[in-house]
Amino acid sequence: MRLESVRLCDGILTLEKDFLSGAGIRRLVLPSSVKNIGFGAFCSCASLRFADLSAASGLVRLEDRTFYGCGMLKTVLLGDGLEKIGSGCFSRSE
Repeated sequence: MRLESVRLCDGILTLEKDFLSGAGIRRLVLPSSVKNIGFGAFCSCASLRFADLSAASGLVRLEDRTFYGCGMLKTVLLGDGLEKIGSGCFSRSE
């Protein structure tokens, strides 16, 4: 069995560096509590097609290489509070 979708529980504040790097997920939904996403948290998630970060209102920055190498990524929903997108955040992504 392969993990295809991740919906994180509310209350999580930080996703560490390389959090799901290389995971075979297709869909990701972040809760409103997330304030920090570490370097390369979702890099090389080659099957990832959809990422919803819109509820994470306290998220102001996407770190470098957050979605690097997510070649199937088609849709990313971002929150209104986002102020900065790091270097190579979406490099080698669709």
